[in-house]
Amino acid sequence: MASGKVKKASATKAKINLIKGLVITVLLICVVGFFVYISGILPRLVTGVKVVETAADGTQTTVENVSAMETNYHFVEVFGMYSMYGMVSNDKLDEVMDATVPAEEQQTYREYIYDTAAEELMNAALVRRSAKDYDYEAHSGAARYAQLQMDAMRATAENSGYPSFSQYMQAVYGTGFSANDYRTFTEREGFVNEFENYMRQFILVPSTEEIQAAYNNDPTVYERADLNYYFFAAGTDDDGNITGLDKTVSDATAVMNAVNRGKAFKDAVKTILERDRVANENALVSFSDDTVDPTFVSGYTKETAEYQFKEEVANVIFGEDTVPGEAQIVELDNGTYVVSLVNRSVDETPTVSYRTLTLANPVSGNSEATPEQIAAEIADLQAQATKISGEVTADPITFADAVKKYSTNASEILTAGYISGDKLEGYQSSGEEEVSQVQADLGAWLFDESRAAGDIKIVTAEDNSNVTIYYFESLTPAWMNTARDQITTALVNGWSEDLKANTPSTVIHYNLLKTLLY
Repeated sequence: MASGKVKKASATKAKINLIKGLVITVLLICVVGFFVYISGILPRLVTGVKVVETAADGTQTTVENVSAMETNYHFVEVFGMYSMYGMVSNDKLDEVMDATVPAEEQQTYREYIYDTAAEELMNAALVRRSAKDYDYEAHSGAARYAQLQMDAMRATAENSGYPSFSQYMQAVYGTGFSANDYRTFTEREGFVNEFENYMRQFILVPSTEEIQAAYNNDPTVYERADLNYYFFAAGTDDDGNITGLDKTVSDATAVMNAVNRGKAFKDAVKTILERDRVANENALVSFSDDTVDPTFVSGYTKETAEYQFKEEVANVIFGEDTVPGEAQIVELDNGTYVVSLVNRSVDETPTVSYRTLTLANPVSGNSEATPEQIAAEIADLQAQATKISGEVTADPITFADAVKKYSTNASEILTAGYISGDKLEGYQSSGEEEVSQVQADLGAWLFDESRAAGDIKIVTAEDNSNVTIYYFESLTPAWMNTARDQITTALVNGWSEDLKANTPSTVIHYNLLKTLLY
């Protein structure tokens, strides 16, 4: 009997130990699971978007695996943009965007935003791969850019009342999202943007000869036109049908004939309108002031004319056989234009291209800082600016590298401080706006005809908030600056298309991403 009792007690004890073990195991799993949940380990480890390329023979290769964490970071960024414009809200994310399309083509707002984010990630992966071909890593300032962006985010978190930066990050981007994640993803984004700017500024840049050849090939692309015009609009009946089209043609023709016989364009139009003062009462108001010509406009490009009028009108204004002072009519399906070219020329206004490197005064915004402290910081920054200036040469890449190394302005790091197309009027006071003496002096320096590429000027802001190094690159006519920008844009677009030569695409794990966006 004793033996039976011992066995029973032993079995009971074993059962209790088993239950204890199971409870401990469950608790351990819960603790580990909670840790995994709050730490964001899973979103960092699993792939949210895979960027692939498919060769002509169907072979598929992986360009990059993007983690669910980074994918959801971009999802939040895209969602924020669409939400700001009222295109989508949190409660609509899982609604179908268009229920009228076939079921297999239907897409929720969430899926659409993931598609947009994945497209950005794909382009970024292709650009990063291209950067390796140019050994761009040595020129990159993306790490400093990311740090400056994170400093700004820390200030935002503090001003928003969050007890810690981590809590702010998780409130914006989800549980488990860390400061390190933000720095990493921002650096990757910054690298792509600055490399694209590098291609635009240093690699895909047309020569002066190429710009001149482009102008010779089609001058109208760069010309500006001054002209007179008037549009005689047809009417519509109750059913929306066009009426009185013939009258618009005869009225426009009458103006054309009068102008071509020597009458002023404004007077010719006014004469026609006065034939029916009642119908044209409103239009005639603008013709009552002898000092104003409502029919005259200036500085129109061909593109502007196409947008403002119609392509047919632009073709007349910029036609090879168009004679200044001679009027022509253009018949459309809703009325008739009468136009007369006054002058057509390229914009020879001088424009400058230069770079900036800004060193912010860390105490200028501190209300408790004394004038002496602010002045001392400015003196240190001026000395630093002088030292940096001695490191650069007439080769702009050395200054671009210095911007990425020293600038305290995050946007300057991405653009290498490059600015182009400025005109002198932006540095001069006018009736509407006064510029500071510092700005006026800078303008005089930039537009000095003796200025040479690589010249440097150190400028201290009037409020002592920063010291900026200005690095001069070129002084060119406005039309040439426009031509350079247009040709560069075309080259950049071609480069972007070449990156997609091997048919890149994305594989998006929608359900996994939604599950891990907590």
